[in-house]
Amino acid sequence: MFPNVESNDLFTTNFTLVNSSTAVNSVNLYLMGQDGTKVDSASAGIPPLGTFQAGAADLFAAMTSPFQGYVVVTATAGLTAFEQIEGPASAAVVPAQPLPVGSGTLHLYSPYFTYGGGTASILHLANPSSSSASLTIRLYDDTGKALGQPLAQSLAVGQQVSIDVGTILGAAPSTAVAGSVTVDSTSPGIVGDLSVGDAKSFLTDRAALPLVSTLSPNLVLPYLANDGATYAASVAVFNPNTSPTAVKISAFGPNGASAGSASFNVPANGRIAGALSTLASAARASAPAIYASTPMCP
Repeated sequence: MFPNVESNDLFTTNFTLVNSSTAVNSVNLYLMGQDGTKVDSASAGIPPLGTFQAGAADLFAAMTSPFQGYVVVTATAGLTAFEQIEGPASAAVVPAQPLPVGSGTLHLYSPYFTYGGGTASILHLANPSSSSASLTIRLYDDTGKALGQPLAQSLAVGQQVSIDVGTILGAAPSTAVAGSVTVDSTSPGIVGDLSVGDAKSFLTDRAALPLVSTLSPNLVLPYLANDGATYAASVAVFNPNTSPTAVKISAFGPNGASAGSASFNVPANGRIAGALSTLASAARASAPAIYASTPMCP
């Protein structure tokens, strides 16, 4: 599932789907409006180990601009997929997320948001399930201190909402505020992502992070461009637990040799964040592994 699809004067959405099976994969894509109405659908047969690429405007003839909603994907075999939301001077790549299954409550996390100082963050939350949901959205700073008041949001069956973090924090400060996001849901069927970038409609700077529900004490980022000149990589690790935890970041070069490491104590609901070369001072052109005493969100 792609929890946010945009088509307007500034941004277009393009999809890439890769068939990871050795048989033809029959794929259906359903374009859903923010109210849960099915706007259009498309289908494709992807050859074994093949790739399918298309823009939303080409796939869905019934879609009119401006449009915002989401896409549900079903297939006869396993897929790997991502979307690219592309504008004239910025673009965000977001991996597809699995459709939720199961019962009970759900907790979603993002280790990063930014607001103020010319930056903005917008949550996109969709409910493709058959049950309505009540959500509680919270923001935390690096020390674990709550920012603003929790925001309550209902999400009807099929509905998608976009929420500016300014709704929680109020007027934008002159200096950027950064931290982490949690979304607690009474239904397990919620999928979302977070767009971050400049406060002028993401015209010049945009990135997107999927909201994750699975935490792990051991994590690997398999690739980073971090040469200290043209490219600089940053890392954020969020501790959504009720107790502090010890975190170690270890960086490795392409040949597997150690390129630096550092250890931190991260408070409950807090995080560590910064340039990789600062967090692990020897790290250059390296990919980090993250180890923690309790499950974390990178």
